[in-house]
Amino acid sequence: MPIIPSVAISAFYGVIRYDLKKYILITFLGGITTASILGFIGWQFGNVYQQTGDQISFLEEITVIAIIVGIVGYIVYNKRKSKNSQEDKE
Repeated sequence: MPIIPSVAISAFYGVIRYDLKKYILITFLGGITTASILGFIGWQFGNVYQQTGDQISFLEEITVIAIIVGIVGYIVYNKRKSKNSQEDKE
């Protein structure tokens, strides 16, 4: 992680070394290009994220149902076990 962002360094050196109009035009074109590429990547990732999210949602539902069935089964098992223990003692 840089301490000073590259944008700040670029702006500082650009204003010092280049003609201001030329610097603004080049910086604008570079910024638009970068933003477009990153936007396209984000848009593609959003589609993948949506599809993956739907699949994960289905797996979450199955997992929650399995956990609930396991808990209910454990409770029923313990009740029957304690009931059988009490009948054996009597």
